[in-house]
Amino acid sequence: MNIYPRSILGRIVCILWVSACVANLIYDLWPGNIREPDIAISFGLTMIILTFSIGYGLGTLDGFLSLLLYKSWGITLPRLYADVIMWILFVPAGYFQWFVLVPWLHRKAARGMDPCRDGD
Repeated sequence: MNIYPRSILGRIVCILWVSACVANLIYDLWPGNIREPDIAISFGLTMIILTFSIGYGLGTLDGFLSLLLYKSWGITLPRLYADVIMWILFVPAGYFQWFVLVPWLHRKAARGMDPCRDGD
């Protein structure tokens, strides 16, 4: 399995996707935006959209874990830390989904092979 896009178009899309993820994090952490609660919501939704469909599951898991920490031990992470942790979890998962798994499944389907069988 190749972890970097093979085609020029794939590489351009990959660079744009990673740039969008980094820009979203920078905008979220911008000093003027740190105290705005709506920015945190837009950050989370943008990350879910950029990493959809795996991001939807990760966002749900993130919400449940945050609720568990709060209900069990009264722990709430500061927004800065919560958003950085969210970004660190979402970006590799989204990258794997869009630039490793989907192209691999596409190549398998194009060859007419069962994508669940081993071998590449």
